[in-house]
Amino acid sequence: MAGIGMAGQERGPGPTGENCPGTALVRGTWLLKGNVRLAATALAVAGLAMLWACSGENALHGQRDALFDLSNRTVLAVLGLLHLGLSGWLLATRGSMSQGFMMLWLAVNCIVYRVGMAWMKAASPLPVVQLVAWRLGANAKGVDICWRLFIAYLVVGSLAHLLLERRRLKGLESDAFLRHWKETREHGTASQR
Repeated sequence: MAGIGMAGQERGPGPTGENCPGTALVRGTWLLKGNVRLAATALAVAGLAMLWACSGENALHGQRDALFDLSNRTVLAVLGLLHLGLSGWLLATRGSMSQGFMMLWLAVNCIVYRVGMAWMKAASPLPVVQLVAWRLGANAKGVDICWRLFIAYLVVGSLAHLLLERRRLKGLESDAFLRHWKETREHGTASQR
């Protein structure tokens, strides 16, 4: 019987004689891929919302961002394009560790932005959040809470992603060692005959 994520793989004796899966390549990969796809989708939606918030006329569009000293419209446009680009990068990249580090890097940048805006004593919710909420027709505090939850998801998700991927790679290393040991042992026994 195949385990989760191990469709079509037979369980059989491992290199030391115990019953174990034929390979560890697919263990937990569905969870890692799901985490990346969810983060990439959320980034794409946020990026599109930011770009949409650039359109229209609102008094906040012309105000300067306290941290970057650019207009809020420009900040939204740059961040929207950055979110869309990172979303595409996450979906196109094959390296799971790279994906985990990119999600963690993005979360740290979001935290640094929020801390920087708090240090500059910017109004809460932040003007860019207010503009996105205005364009979506939503409550600015609700959008701010969603953004904070997304940042928390990125931090927790990326750390879990990196830990699971490290564990998976260690398992692959162990499986490769045991396979090599078995082949060496069988080859040594066959040459002694």
